[in-house]
Amino acid sequence: MIKTEDSLLYDVFLYVKDKLKENLVSIFGIGSYFHEDTNSFKPNDIDVLVFVKTFDQEALNLKSLEYSNARIEEKIFENKKISIIYNLFSSLFNEKEFKKYSFSNYKWAIIDLKYNSKIIFGKDFRYKLPDVTYNDDDYDDLLRRALYYLNKSLRIEINRNDIPSAEMIFSKAIFKFSYYLVVLFQKVYKKTTLTKIYEKILELCEQNKIDKEFLDFLNEVFHFRQKGKFKLVFPKRRKEYVNNPYKFMNLRNRFILYTLNIIEKGKVHKKMNHSEIIQFLENSFDNGLTYLIKNINILGDEREFSKQCIDCGIPISSKYKMCYFCFVGFMAKLKNFCVDCRQEMQLHQNYLRCYRCNRYYRD
Repeated sequence: MIKTEDSLLYDVFLYVKDKLKENLVSIFGIGSYFHEDTNSFKPNDIDVLVFVKTFDQEALNLKSLEYSNARIEEKIFENKKISIIYNLFSSLFNEKEFKKYSFSNYKWAIIDLKYNSKIIFGKDFRYKLPDVTYNDDDYDDLLRRALYYLNKSLRIEINRNDIPSAEMIFSKAIFKFSYYLVVLFQKVYKKTTLTKIYEKILELCEQNKIDKEFLDFLNEVFHFRQKGKFKLVFPKRRKEYVNNPYKFMNLRNRFILYTLNIIEKGKVHKKMNHSEIIQFLENSFDNGLTYLIKNINILGDEREFSKQCIDCGIPISSKYKMCYFCFVGFMAKLKNFCVDCRQEMQLHQNYLRCYRCNRYYRD
């Protein structure tokens, strides 16, 4: 029996039921569309989980996600994009089998489904799902997945110049990192919604377990999900940068540097130096997180700050003489990069011109 009066979800149900017939077990909704405490968020893509009795990839004819054999189908219903994610019902009770057909962390997926999903059709087996707790291997995986979304945000920006998508993926990276920090201090946490994670981060900040600087990043995500843009409170003296459409890249780089800093200081589950972090990124998934590695190399592997930017007062990297907040002052090999969007510039008469944001700089 269909368990929704939502016409959009009913259309999804009819499509899936016609496609799978007797092979269909249940359909669940996950993500902010189905969370009552995120009604203030701007509409986003809708994720639907479909569990089947048997998994015939050729019959389903679905595309595989990168780094995974997960099967996903993207369809448009009522002008909204629906991601239909297929998985074996039996894999929910076998972590090894689950990893064959899903990109998600197994324990996160179980908690999300068991306590934070909405049933749309079929058997409600959530009460039968196992109880799970996190260990060190899980923390490695959760951290890796948060960094994966940072890498994906960089890749989308560089390869497709799709800034809105890069921003959305970046907001997901901060959310994933938030959840990682929460379960690092509380091994069993049953809420996966952004609002509940935010409330827990506030509590951990008050207990001085998490830096308040991280709360600034999380506040940016909340503003982005509610308003469709980052808040980005820049220093008043940097007005020309505030109006630049690519200013979010600044926020992303600040978060990358913040992440490196707390990993190197051992404020997460595992303390790693710079070379160990790079190795961790290289060994993540099949091909490594190459865009993130390249970005880190550009930002510099040394974050010992000794001077301040004359424009915003933020400390400057002593190695690259570069303000990571407003990108004023570049080392020699970056002198032909636009200070706003990092696009390599071309010589135009007596000026260097950035063709991405149409700004000129005297050579």
